Amino acid sequence: MNISLLKRLLKVPTFTGTEVLMIEWLMNYFQARHDCTAHQDWRGNVYVTKGVADTYPCVCAHTDTVHRPTKVIILEERGKLFAMDWEGKMVGCGGDDKAGIYLCLQMLEQLPALKAAFFVSEETGCHGSRNCSEEWFRDVGYVMEFDSPCDDILTFTCDGTQLFPVQGPFFEAAYPQFQKFGAMNWQHHPFTDVSVLKRKFNFPCLNLPAGYFRMHRTEEYVVPSAVENSLQLGLELVKALRQERYVFAPVDAQDEVMTPVPVSYLNTHDFGCPRVERSLQEK
Repeated sequence: MNISLLKRLLKVPTFTGTEVLMIEWLMNYFQARHDCTAHQDWRGNVYVTKGVADTYPCVCAHTDTVHRPTKVIILEERGKLFAMDWEGKMVGCGGDDKAGIYLCLQMLEQLPALKAAFFVSEETGCHGSRNCSEEWFRDVGYVMEFDSPCDDILTFTCDGTQLFPVQGPFFEAAYPQFQKFGAMNWQHHPFTDVSVLKRKFNFPCLNLPAGYFRMHRTEEYVVPSAVENSLQLGLELVKALRQERYVFAPVDAQDEVMTPVPVSYLNTHDFGCPRVERSLQEK
């Protein structure tokens, strides 16, 4: 795991509407690479393409956080990364969604052909993805976003829209990977960028766990082992799904029978994940 890269990302200050430092960081990162191309649109969304393919898998994350920009120190303790300001006060580290950005970068590092989109201003209504380049997505077969909390929570429906089918080739290839890596806590979530993409396009979408906990709070933290588990999940999903085009038209949540798949009706605003916190406390 590239823990130094994750820590560097967590130190970049970014807040909805003032994401210029994160966007600049990403563009500098990609300009230093010679195996992919990157460009921005008028909103500040960053689009990256690596390799040549008729149909690309695509990953995405968002560049904003809910935490006001400030200089932070990233500390590691008991398997957690968290942020403190220079006065020693705990502040949110912005793992939502800097951990997702890290995962997209690592996916680009390890796969020969992949697209990645980094959307601005997700936290206040997915403004970046609502104004994304539809032309850029024409050769995308499916999208995986890393913006679900903890290490086991998978978004099944988002903003009232079902993200992926529960039968057929896509599900048959993906479901064993959910089981293998423990992404079996399926939930209904308010919104994120893939809910917007699902309404725009006819490909299936996934919102995978990104390894951040206590999101939107000063005590927010990231668990590197959970991030690594999500990376391996993402890599195995691409291996199973391949560079194929899948079709899944937008479906309202109430129109699809959700059994026998596991769906949890938990509080979508309290992602402390007690099971993981207990295991960390025991170390």
